[in-house]
Amino acid sequence: MTKEELKSFFQENELEPKNAIFVIELFMAEDVEPDTNLFEKITTDIEEMNNLPRGIYTVMIHDNYIDKETFRGLKDNTERLIHPNEIVKE
Repeated sequence: MTKEELKSFFQENELEPKNAIFVIELFMAEDVEPDTNLFEKITTDIEEMNNLPRGIYTVMIHDNYIDKETFRGLKDNTERLIHPNEIVKE
């Protein structure tokens, strides 16, 4: 779907927040630990945005390592805002 099609869909269909889950996974550009200040800024910005579709938002920021077998970046150093502390947009 294009950006315009998604925007139109969410405007025309009022989903219950529990039925729309948005997972935001970010990676650091260099081989450094995830930046806690950047993570807090991103999550605060999402919480304060009023024009996002209704739904549940989870946020993760990883270092730049990606496991070649799972294609995931989840390590012990990942900063994460996940269930039960995710952001819920009503």
